[in-house]
Amino acid sequence: MPTTIKVVIYRTFVTYGPWGGNGGTAHDIRAASSLRLKSVTIPYGDIIDSLTFSYSDHSGHVHRVGPWGGTGGANKYTINLDPTDFVKEISGKFGPYPLSRSNVITSLKLVTHEDTYGPFGFVEGTPFCATLESGWAIVGFFARAERYVHKIGVYARPLTLDAQEPAVNSELERGQE
Repeated sequence: MPTTIKVVIYRTFVTYGPWGGNGGTAHDIRAASSLRLKSVTIPYGDIIDSLTFSYSDHSGHVHRVGPWGGTGGANKYTINLDPTDFVKEISGKFGPYPLSRSNVITSLKLVTHEDTYGPFGFVEGTPFCATLESGWAIVGFFARAERYVHKIGVYARPLTLDAQEPAVNSELERGQE
């Protein structure tokens, strides 16, 4: 069965997602200011408990965001990206969790130019995945979170920016992988 993926293209970035449940509070960044993802920290146990990340802006300033979510998670993993490395894919699963009234992100995996991290969490649930085309990188996240991460989406942009790129909205239909 085909899955419709909404891709919103702005002047210098696109969004993929969000995927997951509707619990928690919305969290977001000023995506236009995010130039490069520097680090991602994922506390997890059976599910993804929270998300913290840092990114650099056009002026070279580093911004730390989060934690979005709770303080739980028996494990914690931090991905520190080298200056030449970048995230090119996010995938995971979402589904019910006994301690939550809304679906949560049950697992998360990030693939960079140099390595694969995860999956973190319990690998049961409805799958999601966004694999970027060559020349694009994930530069930030948006989410719904409270005690757990309920929903997640990503911002991506070209590795070389063209500030004159027009804004476009589109929906792509792809076969489920």
